Amino acid sequence: MLPALAALALAVWRIPLFSRGLPLFGNLFLFYHPLIVQVERQLQCGVLPLWNPYEFCGSPLLADPQAGALFPLHALFSLFPFPLAFRLELAADAVLLTVGAALLARSRGAAGLAAALAGLVAGCGGFPYYHAGLVAQVDSLALMPLVLLFWSEGRPLLTALALALQYLGGHPFFVYMTLGMALALCPRRRLLPGLAAGAGALAVCAVQLLPALRLFHESLRSGALTAQAALVYSLSPRALMTMLLRPWWNRAAAAFSGDPTITSFYVGLPALALAAAGLGRPRTAAPAAWAAGGALLMLGGSTPAYGALLRALPGLALFRFPAQWGCAASLGLALLAAAGAGRLSRPARALALAAVFVDLWVFAALPATARARAGFYRLRPALVARGLAGGDRRAYLADPLLAALHRSSAGQAPGSAENDWSLLVESLAPSHPTVFGVREIRSDDITRPAALERVLAEARANGRLPALLRFLGVSVVVDGRPQHPRAAPVAGAAARVRRLPAGAVETLQDAPDRLRLRVEGPRPGLVTVADRLTRGWEVFIDGRPARATPYLGAFRSCAVPSGTHEVVWLYRPAPFYRGLALTLLALLAFGLWGLRAALGGCA
Repeated sequence: MLPALAALALAVWRIPLFSRGLPLFGNLFLFYHPLIVQVERQLQCGVLPLWNPYEFCGSPLLADPQAGALFPLHALFSLFPFPLAFRLELAADAVLLTVGAALLARSRGAAGLAAALAGLVAGCGGFPYYHAGLVAQVDSLALMPLVLLFWSEGRPLLTALALALQYLGGHPFFVYMTLGMALALCPRRRLLPGLAAGAGALAVCAVQLLPALRLFHESLRSGALTAQAALVYSLSPRALMTMLLRPWWNRAAAAFSGDPTITSFYVGLPALALAAAGLGRPRTAAPAAWAAGGALLMLGGSTPAYGALLRALPGLALFRFPAQWGCAASLGLALLAAAGAGRLSRPARALALAAVFVDLWVFAALPATARARAGFYRLRPALVARGLAGGDRRAYLADPLLAALHRSSAGQAPGSAENDWSLLVESLAPSHPTVFGVREIRSDDITRPAALERVLAEARANGRLPALLRFLGVSVVVDGRPQHPRAAPVAGAAARVRRLPAGAVETLQDAPDRLRLRVEGPRPGLVTVADRLTRGWEVFIDGRPARATPYLGAFRSCAVPSGTHEVVWLYRPAPFYRGLALTLLALLAFGLWGLRAALGGCA
């Protein structure tokens, strides 16, 4: 049954998996592809992917959850070209989500065809389908049913490992939802083992979690979001009802608002009818709560309940996009549909399964216009091709462009796949050019560092921005609307590494996590590097530790004596090494626990 179910899931996912091209929606090219490329390039060079030198004058890389640096399936990107690796990972996620939901339904009393029906609704419905271009979200979503399955069965070891993998997939919001759903599912007698599993999961993924906490503490996302930011991508009741019944691309263009990869949610009439028939059946209280609660939370700012929950629920105010609660609603409706199918005769169940499959086959398909040819990710932006940026030279995305991008992503201005295409081909959209060696000062990433933004804001306010950009080695400023960005070359960009007030600097090694310099000068001076100084960067002069000082409030510098010296900068983030020790201890403890259980079973 499970192999046949996996085949049905792959059939529904035929367009993203087997057709030409890759999804253009979902920031696959503007966000996930650049992060994945940086991670894989460093791993192939034998370097731990701790630091990304191409974003924000340098930024922690492994610490960014959405980079997925430690997610096992991302090994595919080291083995295959990006388009093929993306498809293979997406296929694995689709099968894992579908089969996991079927197993969860089976554990809750659904049998055979009814459990398979639940798998199809959860794994092939509109919510996961339209997230295809959001790599981290699909990776985390795929593991949700398995976490809930192991939790409900009282298997803390497997729960902890599945929950840790879900976090390493890269989307903490889905982990938060999974824990909330698990608490609604778990009987009181299993609460303590479940909490132990959660603690174990935190320990297993500490190698990524601890650096991430430091990263977000130093970013503009430090602390809770404002209510306005937390309510972006809230659905109206009418939009929610429309999405339940038909896919977004069948609606009139004037009715569409927001990013379809986040706001789309489709179940269809066959599944909804079965879910309604399943209400009140044994063991459907938790799925009904997921379905109703998820649908209510998707409304976000359209209902006063969400504002009250933002104040009442710990951690909820850390996350954006209430529409993402569609994953809970989708899984709840899938289990209710399985319960409804259980009321039918076996022939009728087969017909119901066929009806759901055909419905999803026809209506949960992405339109062909939302795809770009597979070679699109290799397109060199026009400014790079003309030599205006690259190497040590940087690009600066001005406020009007970032503001327009943000308004577009928030649904306040029309956005389209064609706009993404224009940005990539004609100019320097974030963060695609980093794949070609362009060092960006800014992007629309949520991990934007607060210290860098503060320095830039002060320079703008005091009229010193041109001088600051020259110090940072900016060779081009990109400004304007997303549809029609314009680039202005900057003259007089300084070298990235300099000795002040005078002297010679030779770069001996320039790797992401280290910089070796030979510095010479007739008198004491200051060596400046136009890269961000964050915790974890250490400097050594002739092999002896020296003091790193912030230059202009955010960049690396150190004092050097006269004469010739070797200056070495090393990135050694303490949260990573502490987290690594904790992760290894947790894995050792889990291994011993599993071995003891296996030996006890044999005895």
